[in-house]
Amino acid sequence: GTQWVQYDFDQEYTISQTDVYWFKDGAGIDVPKSYKIKYWNGQGWSNVKQAKGLDTAVDQYNTTTFTPVKTTKIRIEMVSKGSASTGILEWKVAANQ
Repeated sequence: GTQWVQYDFDQEYTISQTDVYWFKDGAGIDVPKSYKIKYWNGQGWSNVKQAKGLDTAVDQYNTTTFTPVKTTKIRIEMVSKGSASTGILEWKVAANQ
């Protein structure tokens, strides 16, 4: 199914990059089949535009860049592989005020 994780900020930031460090343990935690990066547009969730990256390599940061967005929330929506849960060890977001 679809799983998600998000950051809620206390103010608006301009965001154009994220780095995800995926985790896989071979016992129920796996990288996602696919994922999208979404931002809060003030009324609902929108996909970032021109996303480049969206890789799922394990044990390293996977950088995705996209057209800058101004937002107070950002989310990763992940489609899991079968019944596995998706594992994120660390998620970094590059932002400017």
